[in-house]
Amino acid sequence: EGRPASCWETSVLDSTSDGWDGQCDGLSETGDTSEPSCRESCSRDPLCSVFQFTQSNACFQGTTQACGSVEGSPMQLVSAERLQHGDVRVLKDMTGLLVENLRPLGSMALGGQAAGIRACRNYCYSTLTCQYWQFSQQSGCSVEDPTVKEENEVFGQDAYFIAQYPLTLAGGVVAMPPVVAGEYIQHICPAPSASLGGFAAASAWSELSPRWLPWITGGVVLITLAGVV
Repeated sequence: EGRPASCWETSVLDSTSDGWDGQCDGLSETGDTSEPSCRESCSRDPLCSVFQFTQSNACFQGTTQACGSVEGSPMQLVSAERLQHGDVRVLKDMTGLLVENLRPLGSMALGGQAAGIRACRNYCYSTLTCQYWQFSQQSGCSVEDPTVKEENEVFGQDAYFIAQYPLTLAGGVVAMPPVVAGEYIQHICPAPSASLGGFAAASAWSELSPRWLPWITGGVVLITLAGVV
């Protein structure tokens, strides 16, 4: 189907139970009619970064950067969470470097620069297609987003927001002190830990292994999120 396989491991980056308002635009309603099923279906879909479950028993899921600044009346939520699928490996700290051709998302959050940096990082960590994120004192958050095609400053025409590969100083990245935070990351699904227990670990691994591309780093087997069904 051309979709990435699910990962046995998910973690919560933002939650209404921890004070996150969970007010996000741009999500799609699903057929889930209970909070557990809404959470479970999102956790099993690596392209679902945010879910909301409302007091009217409606479930909304998807990927969105528009959180905390929704138009109209706020949704009456039972719960909402931003999820990270698998783990994130930080390949390089990109502070002080401006990666060209990323999608501008603005300040991302109320509460100052620290809150904006956290929201920008969490957006990228929860979005499978995002490998670069950066936060500038001048323009706020920018992320790699190969799913969106629109006019951008680099090409001056409709194009996807994809960083140069391989990234070079010849049109891909420049030194820029106002970039106060940023990372080049890799989304991975780690091999299930022995702490899961024998049957659980074997079950999780057998579910993933045919559809994820393994590689070995330092003797540890990891699974890339590049594998597709």
